[in-house]
Amino acid sequence: MLKSLAPYVLLVVALTTLTALRIYKKKFKGPGEQNFFDSTFAWLTTGVCASALLGLWSIFLSDPNKVGVLLAGFGALFSSLFYFLLSIFNWAFFMPNIVLSEVASQKSGAHIGFLKFGKQRVEITHISDTHLPENLTMEGGIAVEEAKRLTVDALQVGVERQLVSSASYIFHTGDVTDTGSEKEWQIFRELCDYARVDRTRLFVVPGNHDLRLETENFGPMNKLTIGFEQRCATFVEQFLKDCPPSWCYLSQGKLRSVRHIFDDVGLSYLEVYKEYPPFQKVVPAKPTSIILVKPSEQMKEFADQVENRLTWPLPQSLLVSDLVKRLYPMIFLHTSKFLILGLNSSSEGSRSIVDGATGYIDPEQMDRLRAILALCASARVLILLHHHVGVPERIEKLFASRNQTYQLRYLQLQNAQSLLDCFKGRNVTIFHGHKHVGYQAETANVVVVSAPSVTYGDIAGDQPTVGEYFVVKATSSIVRRS
Repeated sequence: MLKSLAPYVLLVVALTTLTALRIYKKKFKGPGEQNFFDSTFAWLTTGVCASALLGLWSIFLSDPNKVGVLLAGFGALFSSLFYFLLSIFNWAFFMPNIVLSEVASQKSGAHIGFLKFGKQRVEITHISDTHLPENLTMEGGIAVEEAKRLTVDALQVGVERQLVSSASYIFHTGDVTDTGSEKEWQIFRELCDYARVDRTRLFVVPGNHDLRLETENFGPMNKLTIGFEQRCATFVEQFLKDCPPSWCYLSQGKLRSVRHIFDDVGLSYLEVYKEYPPFQKVVPAKPTSIILVKPSEQMKEFADQVENRLTWPLPQSLLVSDLVKRLYPMIFLHTSKFLILGLNSSSEGSRSIVDGATGYIDPEQMDRLRAILALCASARVLILLHHHVGVPERIEKLFASRNQTYQLRYLQLQNAQSLLDCFKGRNVTIFHGHKHVGYQAETANVVVVSAPSVTYGDIAGDQPTVGEYFVVKATSSIVRRS
């Protein structure tokens, strides 16, 4: 009796699960969220579909063959459910939300802040998530012309402040582009030229859309993809290689100019890289194949001829993604009073659009951060970072009301607490974007300033109005100055 009912039980459970997934998918709006859903539930959907087909097949088989097919069907069903529940468990218990104490609400698409230290101060125009597309943005389908107009408006707020103050800087905390393409970075450069932005006072860190965004599912065994490598190369070619000479990184215990890499052998190596680029190699494996990104022979030959190498290219570090990972934390400004650092929370490749939205500070970057903080022990620290380190209770409740709490927890910087622990005993302000929500908050001795999206606005419901002021004092308190 059980043997005869088993195929129908398997089929009903599988079809019910697929129907529930289809209904739940309707809660995800726009192409971006639809892709997020597809990638999140890819393993579950695949396993359930396989079990449904095996259940249907077993109905027409004779008893000797039916048992094996049924076991395979139930195995596919339960293994996919187990994998999915394990992911949910990981999100819920190993990636807890960090709840911040909100200081003041923020409504602006471009923040302007003054950080005072006695008679010295720096002025900051903080923008984020411009998501400049080639045609339409992935989420919301915003046209490129509209995104360009909004970006120019935000940049010009900073430019106007720079005309009256030599200590005025523009912070862009990532997702400059929508997909990290060459054309999108060119658009950003053209907009900066049009707005007459002083490049020496424009500080930019990459976001997940700039580097990590994957639109395909590569499986759990893959980390570095050719797409990630190409986006890193585009970031370097279109933006980083022309950075101001004052931008530095830490190497062998010393601060060295980023530009020196390119002025030395980096530019020549990039020419070889473009003519003989790295290639993707697929290694058959189970449960999925492994994708490797391998340097070309010409890249190896060039690196072997380089003498007195400090950072890149090295025989064991030939990819541009190796360089991008090695350059952070990046020091934008260092004086006796101020230390302005950029962190790269998208320094590693991703397996899909889902984990491509997450952020992580790799251990080597964290070690270099501690070393830099020790070298600059007396300076007030300002951090540019893309991913959020936590959210105020107001934002958490708002996302819960929209059934989107998973976004806050899963998309938060994965090792946010470890990063915050680095700042114990220091006066630190973190500027970030990512969740398209504006607020000022604090935790312990760290002030957190989150910018809404220039292009999408503030998804908390506030209308973006360019030009609202806030003050971050040396005591880490924030006072709004509208």
